[in-house]
This record gives sequence, structure tokens and C-alpha cells, in this order.
Amino acid sequence: MKATCKTCRFFEEIRFKGGECRVNPPQLIEGYRAGWPGVQGNDWCGRFEQKNSTATEVRIGEPQIVGV
Repeated sequence: MKATCKTCRFFEEIRFKGGECRVNPPQLIEGYRAGWPGVQGNDWCGRFEQKNSTATEVRIGEPQIVGV
């Protein structure tokens, strides 16, 4: 199985739009609203973690300051 967004645990599929990457908190978009980065299922990055339908853990990372 390829390490792509579609097979990553942080990928949230959005019908007819590809999906969103949920590895980090939402970011400011256009200076007035927040959202997760849009990605396509065949995209990839260095933060890949295999999707596992039986996973129950919630991973909390370091707090990040976004848009000051």
C-alpha cells in the first residue's frame, strides 16, 4: 500500500473535493477564517501514519501559534 493522503490516518475525506489534512490544527485562510489544508488522495508528505480503523488513541502535539 502506498503512503498517500488517502491511506493516512490524518486524512478526512470531503465528498467531491478530495479531503483535508488533519495532522495539525486549522490554519487561518484569507486572514479571517480557519480551516485545514485541502489535499488530494494521491498527495503525500513526510508525516504519514497508516490509517487503522481500530485505532482509538488521540495524539496531541505541541501547541502552535497561528496568525499573529
